[in-house]
Amino acid sequence: MAKEEWAITAERFIAYFDIMGFKYMIKTGNLTDLYDKFSNLIKANIKGNRRSRISYYIYSDLIVVITQDGTQDSFKQLLEASIKITNGIINLDWGVSGSIAKGKLTFDKQKHIFLGQPVVDAYLAQEDVEFYGIVICDSAVGDVNKYLSDAKNKKITEHLSDLLKEERLHFKSGYYSQYHLRWFDYMYNEKGSTHPYYIKRTSEDQIKQKMQGMLQKTKGPARRYIENTMELL
Repeated sequence: MAKEEWAITAERFIAYFDIMGFKYMIKTGNLTDLYDKFSNLIKANIKGNRRSRISYYIYSDLIVVITQDGTQDSFKQLLEASIKITNGIINLDWGVSGSIAKGKLTFDKQKHIFLGQPVVDAYLAQEDVEFYGIVICDSAVGDVNKYLSDAKNKKITEHLSDLLKEERLHFKSGYYSQYHLRWFDYMYNEKGSTHPYYIKRTSEDQIKQKMQGMLQKTKGPARRYIENTMELL
């Protein structure tokens, strides 16, 4: 079965991740080592196969994941990739702020062009985030509600439904409620189970230790992101 061709312009989801402290890493680190970490991060968390409905674009400290269309199947794949990417970034002791948006998006994989309103929405939302995590833009909230409704009615696998929560979060513009992905409640079951992913918050102390370790190595305004994440935990 041939892999389905992507339309250049379509209704799509986009996840936008900004890795924090990257200028310092470039200045003090090894480029080969950074390349290897990026390569392993993408290889482990964005799988390319014939059923994949997501693609990605990396520019310096930005990772952008784009779906083939605006369907719930594409949305679920994007959520799974976003959770795993965020955990992968945190496991590297890197900070990350991210967002997910939806709308008409032009994406030319061959020419590496992507543009449209959801790119702007995702960028602006990510810029406002003041903790380590992924917020859901207003343009994708309807899809979150549908996913949660389908999960409640057992129409779909519900392994991500506990991760989508509307909670009070820290933003540069204030402290208010918005949907986000609780990446820290996620664990990956490498041995396999009924579903390849499951929700089990047994690593809370480990995550807090990770945040404490990152806090000790961080100075200046960036500390607020870690402190706000610890408060959310």
